[in-house]
Amino acid sequence: MPRQRENDDPAYLEDLRESAAIVADRLRTRRFPDFAADLELQDSVIRRLTVIGQAARHLTPKTRKKYPKIPWDDLVAFRNMQAHAYWNHEPLVVWSFIEQAIPAILKSFGDD
Repeated sequence: MPRQRENDDPAYLEDLRESAAIVADRLRTRRFPDFAADLELQDSVIRRLTVIGQAARHLTPKTRKKYPKIPWDDLVAFRNMQAHAYWNHEPLVVWSFIEQAIPAILKSFGDD
């Protein structure tokens, strides 16, 4: 049975944390040239970044304030860019975003 999402910040936070951990795990032994050359890897990572942005979008301001080091607006903006300008993603932009956002998320949840 799917989880009820409305007003469910703990579930959104778990989705966000879990997806960040999956991205970190998938890229643990990879470098940018590996990422740029592997469309399947890009697709799987961008999917997780989209989940992160969607979860961030639904969090209440009160919950966001508890994690001030997470770039909330950037997460949502990146998700929107990937969802609505899907034809125009640049691997280097995605990689740079990952390097900025994923460590901030994992550190905020003590998963670094």
